[in-house]
Amino acid sequence: MALFTGLLVLAGAATAASVAKDAESAHQQNKASKTLDASIGRQQAAERRQLIRESRIARAEAVSAAASQDEGGLTSSAGQGARASIESQIGFNIKYFDVQAAADRKYRRQLARAGKAAAGANLFSGIASVASSAAGAVGAPTKTGAPT
Repeated sequence: MALFTGLLVLAGAATAASVAKDAESAHQQNKASKTLDASIGRQQAAERRQLIRESRIARAEAVSAAASQDEGGLTSSAGQGARASIESQIGFNIKYFDVQAAADRKYRRQLARAGKAAAGANLFSGIASVASSAAGAVGAPTKTGAPT
């Protein structure tokens, strides 16, 4: 009986240590995820600025080309059409980029939640394993209901 009690105490201590390590692991994974999110956010902000910069250059080139024409210049329908087309493309490109960045953030949040759920499942699996081992140590009941 003393051996059984000792094994139960050992199993309880091991379970407590496992719970503590699982919690620490989840905390560190959360910190790593936040660090990655911040890094990706900075990269996406730089990409968005570059997209806006390129769009402004294209618009300026179209205005410059229209202004250099002999007749009509900036007021010609060709110049105005080119400017309107470029501005429309700029708006679409920026909105598309923003939607993709939001989808990326959502994916990373869902991935983090999945990792937390998996960690919780592993924890409960470990507890169930300890409980199963303890039940096995007690012995399976016989047909009369007494342990073997």
